Amino acid sequence: MKVNRILAAVLIPLLLLTGCQTPPEDSPLPPDAPEETGTAGRGTGAAKISDPSNPPPPGSGRDSRPLRLADEITVVSIPETPDTASFSLTYWDPAYEDGQVLLVQSCYTQSDRDALTEALPEVRGWAIEEDGRVLVNESLPIYGLRIEGVEEDFEAVCQGRLWLDNQGHVLSLRDEPAPPALWERFAREPRERDLYLHKQNLYFLPALRELALSSGTWDPRFLVPADHPVSEAVSMELTSTESGLDWTVTNGLGVEIHHGNGSHAVPEVLLDGQWYKVPTFTAKHYAWTLEAYMTRPGETYSGTLWQEPYGILPDGEYRLAFDVSPSAAGEIWAAAPFSIQNGQFLVGKN
Repeated sequence: MKVNRILAAVLIPLLLLTGCQTPPEDSPLPPDAPEETGTAGRGTGAAKISDPSNPPPPGSGRDSRPLRLADEITVVSIPETPDTASFSLTYWDPAYEDGQVLLVQSCYTQSDRDALTEALPEVRGWAIEEDGRVLVNESLPIYGLRIEGVEEDFEAVCQGRLWLDNQGHVLSLRDEPAPPALWERFAREPRERDLYLHKQNLYFLPALRELALSSGTWDPRFLVPADHPVSEAVSMELTSTESGLDWTVTNGLGVEIHHGNGSHAVPEVLLDGQWYKVPTFTAKHYAWTLEAYMTRPGETYSGTLWQEPYGILPDGEYRLAFDVSPSAAGEIWAAAPFSIQNGQFLVGKN
């Protein structure tokens, strides 16, 4: 493992520091890009990036149509980090020579929190106004920031001049990323164990749902495969209602099954023959209680999909999956397919 190469890559710019009002000469923004007005927030007008010699930020445009940016600068304030908070920095490289690698550096001390506040009090950029128009570049690294222990956990990722966060901001940053102030301070030589644990483990990547839906449809690069062993002996029946999706499992295994409450039934999406876990929102502190239930052979257990943590799902083919393992020694799931068309649940066959 070429640790020095990894560490050198980690020291690529992550953070946006205050810069000049006019984009630099090599900026992806054209000379007629919106100027800062001094007013924070999203504007109602739009400016177009259309000069072929000045392309949009990396990955920011599904096709040749111009990218629409708000007239006014949006200012995103980074949450202050109290004594109870912690933050972590991530570096994800999809083009690393041994396969994608994700490094995580967690920081807990007061001096670290003060350094974060000083180095990155805010970011500024133009809101990208059209949903489903941003594609993350396939080869450039992604830098992430996660702040936990605050009223709403804050997660953000930055790739070049593209900024996504779990507060709903999709920005083309005003300035090119500056020298890597935080990584320069906190990056440490990764251990072989860290590389093994984090490699291809997207759970550690902040704003995962926002990345996965940045193009308007699910991007499998930012989804975790769901390779559950599904048993036909535990059938699942779905019913679409005005309020959502009801479900019932029937235990036909011949032995008692063990499971959690109904909130543990999770949606998964089918892409190119592979099932993936649907990521949840991360800002709010959702929690799943861990009480245990037992369902005897021939008996049923029912619930309703808890949709709030997953939000509105884009159209596509899905399934509902529920862990019904009879013992810790063997994993068994019940599952049933459904689809979403025009925002409506359509129930398929078991």
